[in-house]
Order: sequence, then structure tokens, then C-alpha cells
Amino acid sequence: MSIQPMDLALFALDNCEVIGEDGEGFELITYPGIAGLVLRDVPGRLGGVDWQKAGYLVFDVLVHEEWSVGLNVGFWEESNLTDQPSLVFVIGVLPGVKTRIALPLSELNSQQMFQGRTPGRLKTVIHGNKVDLAAVNQISVGVQLSSFTQKLALTNFHLSIDEPEYPLAEVKLVDEFGQWTQKNWPGKILSESELLNHLKSIAADDRVRSFPTDWSKYGGWTGKKFDATGYFRTQKVGETWWLVDPEGNAFYSTGLDCVRPDESGPVDGIEKWFTWLPAEEGIYRDAWKKTNWLQPSSSINFAAVNLIRAFGETWWETWTNLTLNQMKDWGFNTVGNWSSQRFALDSKLPYVYPLEDFPQTSSLIFRDFPDVFSEEYQDNSTRFALQLH
Repeated sequence: MSIQPMDLALFALDNCEVIGEDGEGFELITYPGIAGLVLRDVPGRLGGVDWQKAGYLVFDVLVHEEWSVGLNVGFWEESNLTDQPSLVFVIGVLPGVKTRIALPLSELNSQQMFQGRTPGRLKTVIHGNKVDLAAVNQISVGVQLSSFTQKLALTNFHLSIDEPEYPLAEVKLVDEFGQWTQKNWPGKILSESELLNHLKSIAADDRVRSFPTDWSKYGGWTGKKFDATGYFRTQKVGETWWLVDPEGNAFYSTGLDCVRPDESGPVDGIEKWFTWLPAEEGIYRDAWKKTNWLQPSSSINFAAVNLIRAFGETWWETWTNLTLNQMKDWGFNTVGNWSSQRFALDSKLPYVYPLEDFPQTSSLIFRDFPDVFSEEYQDNSTRFALQLH
């Protein structure tokens, strides 16, 4: 692997202070605002290295706080004389573990907002315009805008032709219940018996939940009446449009998005950070998720794992009842977008249906944004809308 170490003496400080230096990089305290390191030079020679002979910008970060930190890595073209970068990578970083960041320079074309995960790194997105690497005369590496000081180490700055390896700290970060091991808090589960007692006590509360007395069974408001048609519909009164429930009651939708038990976290490449992972087959099979979004990956859903521990094969039905009761207690009358369609149907509540396969065109305007004025888009949109029938 061909690498080019960057000259640390060429880095400038922006709203931060060096509190330690070991020849590998900088121990920093960053002050409120945007803060970090800045490189300025003639295009192609930032940091004393040849950017045209590189595929990745690589560095290591270690956050000396108890919370995750958002990093900004900004790129300025020489024609950009503002304080705002032409393009910026926004990177989530875990606290307390050294994490290798490797940014593909090919992504400076800004055609992909969401970036694939690498071991140890949290979500990464790109904002801004396409950048010509040959015109870049400034980069910055530092923390996002904040109102407090933070301590972190930024080390091992270099360019690499090839993607590097991603070494991980020898530590367990996630316990057998899916909780962060590096911190305690009131209510943290400390044993399996505590978990089972907690979940089963909630499930044992068999009180029948219902909407307020002046709501219909659909969640409509009985204080304002229209004609009942047996269907949800709209009606205009003067200049105001109303939603009307099947019984003719005014309906004000208060929905909760993402009502689903299958939110999960990636496992690939960071298995050593888990105290325990269940088998992918058998009773915990529903807790595993395979995806191909951005890259093939396996994820584990510890919420489902814990429900399966408590309720076995009937965990879904139990979760449905618990969730429906909670929504009614909170005053929600709609299952919002990106929710489980199985839950939406089982709940008997009004729900939002997310349509699939948004209409595209062969020629795109920016990233995946289609040419909305083309006949192709109009035709594809008509087909897209047929899902509503």
C-alpha cells in the first residue's frame, strides 16, 4: 500500500488549542463554535503531499468525551473565498475508541449523499457541490458547531492509494441487552431477570386503552360533524379543507412516524465490540436483518432480542398490543410514514402508506433527482401513483 504522510507543521489551528503532541498528530481542546485543523496551500500540494496520486484521505480520531462527536471534513476550491466549504463530509464518531477515517476522494463528485459504513465509523453524509480535486487549496478537519469545549486527538494524517485496514480497540462496547457498556444511567438493565420482570410487568397491565371520550373509534373529533360515508375523505368548508373520518367526524391526524420493532444497528466488521450476539437462526431469527442499501450488511435489533427473551414466539403480538396501548395513552390516532405495515393493519388505526420506487428518469439533474419537467417523468409518475388504487 502506497501512503504519503502529511507534514504536521503545515496544519493551522482554528478556534482550538494543542494540549499534547507526540509526532503522530494533535491532542486538541476545541472551543465553542466550529473548531479544528486547517490546511492551506497551492492546489494539489496540501500537507506537502501529492493529491493526484491518492485515492483516500486517512486519519485517526479519538474522542476524549462521554458522548459521540460529529466531525466535519471540508474542502474548498480556490475560487471559494467564503467561510463555507464547497463540500463537506459529516462523520459521526464514537467516544473513547480510536477510529480510523478513510474518505474516498472519488466521492468529491458529490453524487452520493449517504456514504457506506466502515468499521468503527458512524453515519457519514456529504453536503455541497462537486469539487475538482485539482482546484482544492484548503481543507479543514474538526468538530461540528457546538456550544461547549471538547477534547479529541487527531493523528496519523496521510494519503493512500488503496483503502486502509480499520483496526479496532480491544473493548466491549455493547452488552447482551444492546446497551452501551461505557456508561451507567438510571433505569439501565443490569440482569436478564430484571429485563424479564420489567417487560412482563408492562405486558401484565391489561387495562383497555381508548381514545378520549369526545373522539370516535377512528380518532376523529365528534365535536364537528359532516356526512358519514363509511370512508375517510376530504371536505371543503369555506376556504378550509377538512379530513373526515368514516363516521362523519372531523379528523385531525396526529401520527407517529417509524412505528416498527425492527430498528437495528450494523454488526459487520465490529463483532468484537459486542459482549454477545444471538445465533442468526432459531428463536432470534427475526432480530437479524440483511440489507443491501449502500453495501451488503447484517444488523441486529436488540429491542426484538429482548422481546423474544421475554415472550418467545409471541413477541410480535405482545409488542403490537403494548405499542397500540402506548400510542392511545399518548393521544396518537395515526400510524405515520415508514412504519410497519403489519402493525398498521393489526392496529386498526388510520395509517400512512409509503409508496415504493419513486419515479426516476434516465437523465438526472443532481444525484438521484429526476428531470421533473420531462415526459418520461410524467409517464413514470402516473405509473407510480397507480399504487394508490
